Amino acid sequence: MGCSPPGTIEPTEATSLPVHVASPAEVPTGRDGSNPSRANQSFNRSSIVARHRCARAGVRGVTSAAERLHVRARAVSGQSWAALAAAVLLAWWAWPEVTHPLRYFDSEEYLAWPAGARMLGYPLLLRAIGTGAGLLFFQIACSLACFGYLGWVLARGPGVLAAGVLALAPAIAHWNVAVLSESLTLSMLALLVALGVRLCRGSGSLGLFAVWSLAAGFFGMLRSGNVLVLPFLLLPFWKHGRGWKHGRRRLWVATGLTAAIFVAVAVQTQRSQIWRINYDTAFQTRVFTNSEARAYFEARGMPARPLLDDKQEFRAWFLEHAASSYPIWVVRRWGSYRVAWDWLVKEDESGYLREKYFERQERLTHPAVAPLGDWLFRWSAVPQWIWVCGLLVPAAIDWRRRAKPSVVSLFAISLGIGTYVQAFASYHGSGSGMMRHLLAASALYRFAFFVALFATVQSLRRKAVD
Repeated sequence: MGCSPPGTIEPTEATSLPVHVASPAEVPTGRDGSNPSRANQSFNRSSIVARHRCARAGVRGVTSAAERLHVRARAVSGQSWAALAAAVLLAWWAWPEVTHPLRYFDSEEYLAWPAGARMLGYPLLLRAIGTGAGLLFFQIACSLACFGYLGWVLARGPGVLAAGVLALAPAIAHWNVAVLSESLTLSMLALLVALGVRLCRGSGSLGLFAVWSLAAGFFGMLRSGNVLVLPFLLLPFWKHGRGWKHGRRRLWVATGLTAAIFVAVAVQTQRSQIWRINYDTAFQTRVFTNSEARAYFEARGMPARPLLDDKQEFRAWFLEHAASSYPIWVVRRWGSYRVAWDWLVKEDESGYLREKYFERQERLTHPAVAPLGDWLFRWSAVPQWIWVCGLLVPAAIDWRRRAKPSVVSLFAISLGIGTYVQAFASYHGSGSGMMRHLLAASALYRFAFFVALFATVQSLRRKAVD
């Protein structure tokens, strides 16, 4: 039975209303001897009772919904306080004994900008806040805030603590105390992934879009390799572009921003000729040590035994042909794809991301939490087959239950593709410092899997469509 419109007063079984009971003589009968009046009366009574019960159920439903909202608000408030306490604890754990950021030889290139070969994002920041304690505080605060926000978006209070501990892993936290762009690259990447998840869930506010635009612009101008990830962060805009107010306009702004960063990176790379240094190291480590690769390039004009005899002749050939011949050789080799894939989960055997990298003895993170963060960093590097299956599971669940994948599940797959593209370009774009160059891809490898786990939980909680 259907319910009456809200606001109407329906009689109940206990309501005292005068009811006229007809005598048997007054009751008409049908041709088959049935009593239609009594049947109508019984139907009306059943309808009244059903509507009243439905109205009472509606009231109970409203009360239950309000109670659920109240309980949920209290839970979110409790998680917020827990997240705040976790942030304070993490900040205490994260603070190092050093008072000024440590410098590496690449730091001088950032400080020499615009004469150096680096992108302008980090040098401008150094000019704004200097290289003293202010930079140390800024990088540590950004790391904890961005990783913590990612954890909050994915798992609320517990996620803040887990992501904060991950941020204190030596492979991540030690970059916070260096005058290098790696720290803010990891922080902005975590922030962009968190904002992408919120955009996937339909949050299309102007403030969120403004924060995403600023973070994406700063992220793209920190390192030239970061621009390869940006196209894969645009999926929420493409998917929700028609649903949001001014959605198409924001889609074109985000796409235009990405294209502008691509152009800026191309111009800076060509102006600084930094590709020469990267390709030179790649030739030394991957071409000269491989007889098959040397034969390939010698057949295309490379001088034989360039390391010993004809260095000037090789240099002339290198500057003229390396920019075109080396990428073609990389793309044509099947082994190029496999080796970049393997390096995504390769452990840091040389201690390149540890305290040895900076050759200092001071405590860079709290000794109690560093092993836990290191364990979480290693554990989150799941085997590749588990990683691929994990990225596909939420989309498969959505397709089976709702006949279409959710935006979050597609975003996890997009992040996975972006991870491999960035790893492939970073590995083959240089021949030295692989763990450092693959740091962003290694972090995105973990972020994509975390988003896939989040999407799986959301898919299982979402009701199926008949």
